[in-house]
Amino acid sequence: MLPSTVTIATDPAGRPNNPAKVIVIDAWRLTPFPVQPQRNLRAGQLGQWTLTLPTFIEVAGAALTDPACDPLPTDASDLVHLVDSDNDGFPGISVGLSGLITGTLRSVQRQATALHGLAVAADRIEGGMSFQSDQTIIASEPAALKNLYASSTATTDPTACSSTFVMVKVPDVTDAGAVDCDWVRNQEAALLGL
Repeated sequence: MLPSTVTIATDPAGRPNNPAKVIVIDAWRLTPFPVQPQRNLRAGQLGQWTLTLPTFIEVAGAALTDPACDPLPTDASDLVHLVDSDNDGFPGISVGLSGLITGTLRSVQRQATALHGLAVAADRIEGGMSFQSDQTIIASEPAALKNLYASSTATTDPTACSSTFVMVKVPDVTDAGAVDCDWVRNQEAALLGL
């Protein structure tokens, strides 16, 4: 995914001085991207169950023959590879910027994610998540924004292995179709104990 802050310029010490906030536009945010990763649940050496989801690749904004290795498209006229993943009428996915810089980026993104967790209860798995992301900007509004973005730097979390995940089993009584994103958000505290 796009970083939460894109630095357009820095001061002489390398600190950001013109940040622009990234806005995930509803057309993309509300578009489902089904993911069916392989998973491996097995008894660990200490008798606890471990879950491993090997690295799986997600590409948004393009259809690639080899999603892990093919280069991401860089030109909005590449109709062979580009797709309108968020169904907003533009190739790629659209991401908004607000603040000092305002506009829209048309992007293609690839994310590689792997999960490794431990069953801490019969209905709960907790663990660590590693991921890498790659993106290209194929167009922008205004057009000059694409060039500014090309010279920007992204700030990321400097702490390795700081991303975690929690999986919980949804109670059987809700399996009859009542579970959707709104239901999960409303049950977040009860399900995840946050």
